[in-house]
Amino acid sequence: MACPEQYDIHREHAAGDIAYNYAYGRLRGGKFQVSDEPLGKVIYSHEFNAPYLGRFPSDEIRMEHLNAACQALEAWHNSK
Repeated sequence: MACPEQYDIHREHAAGDIAYNYAYGRLRGGKFQVSDEPLGKVIYSHEFNAPYLGRFPSDEIRMEHLNAACQALEAWHNSK
């Protein structure tokens, strides 16, 4: 768990020219969470059965959870 994976997730405005910090993701202690910025509301969470996990076990699993988190963020954003 020495190096948790962390992600700044950006979103472009409708014009497609300005990106802004939209969400923050982190895998630490076996738990991957993505929260909105700046409120910190958890939008996506997954807990692995490995309490000391600080990085995804494979690229496939990483992409699976990053894609699921992005879909959850998009659904949350569209529901506001």
